[in-house]
Amino acid sequence: MRFAVIPTHNRPDDYRDAVAAISPQVDDVITVAHRCEYAAGTVVEYAPESPNISAMWNLGLELAGDHHVAILNDDVIVPPNWFDEVARRLDAGAAGASGPRCNEPSTQCIAGYAFALDGAKRIRADERLVWWYSDDQIQRCCEQAGGFKVIPDLFVEHRYPNSTTNGQLAEQAARDQDLYLREYHNAR
Repeated sequence: MRFAVIPTHNRPDDYRDAVAAISPQVDDVITVAHRCEYAAGTVVEYAPESPNISAMWNLGLELAGDHHVAILNDDVIVPPNWFDEVARRLDAGAAGASGPRCNEPSTQCIAGYAFALDGAKRIRADERLVWWYSDDQIQRCCEQAGGFKVIPDLFVEHRYPNSTTNGQLAEQAARDQDLYLREYHNAR
């Protein structure tokens, strides 16, 4: 089985577009809803005052179990072949896969807004990383559990990169960066 986990809060139109793009490629969409009423698929209510993206991802990952699972922002549109491409790398033994970050083919960094994990590898986000760097932490964990594959020509439309981070969550992102650099950056 194939699953997609999509955390969402306040982008109903973008969320619907994201779901429409991934739904034909998966068996179920697991929506981790932070105070929204437009969620579809299997809905997990997430109600803390402040969102923790790592905790939201982990809720969805637990529901997906040992299956292949996509983690998607609610503002991304994946191409029709996206899940097949990442699943091919997971089936070959990789713990995780994505296209290139920022659609730069030469990068070997996870596209944290659209990536997939082999649920059987039990990779989870460090919930101390509240808003930023949990994708990089996940890539490090995948590298130790079978590898992480960046597929150079697997591009994803990401509508609002950093829009929330540059605004209301900038201070949290700075704290996350400090924690990531101390705990994970040199672990490569």
